[in-house]
Amino acid sequence: MRHWLQHFGWLVCVVYSTIPAFWLMIHPFAERWRARHRSPYILLLPAWMAMWVVVALVTRPWRDVLLYRADWTWGVAVLLFVCGLYLYSQSGKNFSAKQLGGVPEVHGGNRDQQLVTDGIRARVRHPVYLAHLCEMLAWSVGTGLAVCWGLTAFAVAMGAVMIRMEDAELEKRFQEGFRSYRRTVPAVLPRISRTPSFIILVTIIALVALASGFLVFAAARKDQPMLFQYGTPELNEGRAFAIMNPFRNQDSEHTAERLIRDLRTFECARIVHSLSSEEQICPAMSNNQDAYLMWRKDSDSARMLVYDLPDVKSRLWVSFARHESGFEVDGLSIIR
Repeated sequence: MRHWLQHFGWLVCVVYSTIPAFWLMIHPFAERWRARHRSPYILLLPAWMAMWVVVALVTRPWRDVLLYRADWTWGVAVLLFVCGLYLYSQSGKNFSAKQLGGVPEVHGGNRDQQLVTDGIRARVRHPVYLAHLCEMLAWSVGTGLAVCWGLTAFAVAMGAVMIRMEDAELEKRFQEGFRSYRRTVPAVLPRISRTPSFIILVTIIALVALASGFLVFAAARKDQPMLFQYGTPELNEGRAFAIMNPFRNQDSEHTAERLIRDLRTFECARIVHSLSSEEQICPAMSNNQDAYLMWRKDSDSARMLVYDLPDVKSRLWVSFARHESGFEVDGLSIIR
């Protein structure tokens, strides 16, 4: 179940991350789109879907890279989901479907040109974009996927450009009315104190510095499998907490994952016979669908990978030894 949630979350983040690019196809060319007799969405929607495919293909190699794995993060994710859904529901009030779909920007003959400043828009100018951010953060926090966090950061950077261009378009259409509105209402994050801009700026700088420090530290330790590790996997009831290094060499992990897939087939008995004397490995693997790397230890001559098998409440140990051709699997064991 977790595996499918992670893949679904990755795809959701792929779609959300392309929204700024979709709008950037509209706003710089708004006059040109309005001059067209046919709906521009005939071209825009297929182009947007093509973006989904491109971003999915580019990010696919990292779709399984976890920064962390913890069940409690889904509680935070649920709160963000609820916030996003609430913002979507409030955004639709006093706002037509055409306005939500951006029709006034691209249709020259459209008369739906009123500036809406009440409801949720009395607190934030772009509540839909804030809802998008809540949903992306929800999937990022819940799944712990590095690719979701990366796509969220990309969407925030592109979204800042998008909002500036959209505000310029709105100012051109509504002039002083929008300028007065912009002076009193923030763009995305609602005011919660007398100095919201300072607090928000300091928070953003701190988060960017933290993320940058993490990536620099990870890149500098690209030969190390873990950035931080607490606990060991020897105890059945023990827990290991690890932040995976996205820059690490993953050849051994790919080999182990292929081995785990083969252990779920009729070839299991033959494979185990050459690597282990433990008869419980094949029954356990046949009853387990997911396997998560939870611990790894490297040395010059050997590697040890430990996988959590949640369905059978066990841990599979895969050991590697260095040979002339590189590291090869030389042992299997399982602990219940």
